[in-house]
Amino acid sequence: MIAIAAAAMFYSDRLVLASLKALLNERGAKISQSEIEKHSGVSLRTVKRALDRLERLGTIRRTWEPGIGYTYIMET
Repeated sequence: MIAIAAAAMFYSDRLVLASLKALLNERGAKISQSEIEKHSGVSLRTVKRALDRLERLGTIRRTWEPGIGYTYIMET
């Protein structure tokens, strides 16, 4: 599944995924989309779209926590 998912990703998806991995290693699961935007160098809109695609591909899982925001888990 991971090889198929990687083939279906846009370049921006790969940038967002690499940034998400790096930030998860540094800070844990609570990362804002604007932090991913700054780290990846792509626009906030592109980050949101990439996260949606990565979630549909099963590469990441995110949950909404009121007062906190999204938390992210890498699916391997």
